[in-house]
Amino acid sequence: MSEPGNRPYWQFLGRPRYWVVWLFYWLGRLIVFLPLDAQLWLGRQLGRVAFRFMDKERDVARRNYEICFPEKTGEERESLVREVFASLGMSFVEMGFGWWASERRLRQVMEISGLEHLFAAAERGRGVLLQTGHFTTMEFAAMLIGLVGPPAQGFYRPNRKNPLADEIMARGRLRFSKGMIPKDDVRRLAKVLKEGYVVWYTSDQRVRHGKREHLMPFFGVPARCNIGTPVIARMTKAPVVPFFPRRMRRDGRTVYRIEVLPELQNFPTDDPLADTQRINELLEAYIRKAPEQYLWTVARFKKRDHLPNLYEGILSDDGDHYIGGKKR
Repeated sequence: MSEPGNRPYWQFLGRPRYWVVWLFYWLGRLIVFLPLDAQLWLGRQLGRVAFRFMDKERDVARRNYEICFPEKTGEERESLVREVFASLGMSFVEMGFGWWASERRLRQVMEISGLEHLFAAAERGRGVLLQTGHFTTMEFAAMLIGLVGPPAQGFYRPNRKNPLADEIMARGRLRFSKGMIPKDDVRRLAKVLKEGYVVWYTSDQRVRHGKREHLMPFFGVPARCNIGTPVIARMTKAPVVPFFPRRMRRDGRTVYRIEVLPELQNFPTDDPLADTQRINELLEAYIRKAPEQYLWTVARFKKRDHLPNLYEGILSDDGDHYIGGKKR
């Protein structure tokens, strides 16, 4: 089978296993014709449903807020958890908006500052690692940068369980991207950077093989952190340019504020742990600006070697979900 983004839709027709995906696909195509704020209202309702039924993710988000924002009251944290799910719901309609809305409509909702930093780094011809974190607006923001920025590629994880969903997502992402790099394919990443592309990159979630992970503070609490950014930057000599997106209200409407920061100077150093901590601190500062727009449903503080399991009663340290003291 060909790579995702090039497979004809006709091969998925007439198969019952794809009917639900087709339903959501056509709903998404129709919803795009609504005003953006009406689409986001629908996304918030989707988030409310998810809050009720995604009990593991809800409990993980609650614990993450307890760990990272101990200064907030329980009521404030519970409000943030609900807003996280609302933000997740909105992220789904934002993806469809990015995939199928006109370029004119996309340009009307974006506010990008510092884009000159990205162009300046790209002009050096060594590619660019465009670094951010797992914000719920991350994918939509990457599309907006792809619309107005230099040629870029991003990572993807193949959905082998549902090739139609994989194909729809690939086509959407390739609208403003020149290609996609299979997750953890370091050789392909190095090749793409050598060819001068910008690569959207996140390193704030744990990696499966764990070879590039070390315990270090995240919001002042030890967490297993991926040191991939300085390692890749050293290997490829690609500059690292951070960017951070936020969903905001401006003059009675929703806009997407994207801040592209200057290239990190004196990076990488000979100490990848210190380099990673520098990225962590930068990420934390932006999370605090809109904590409800970060992906807190991921168990960021699990598998910490000899340290206590901070998700006791919710997750075992190997990721199993506990309900009533028993594994699900």
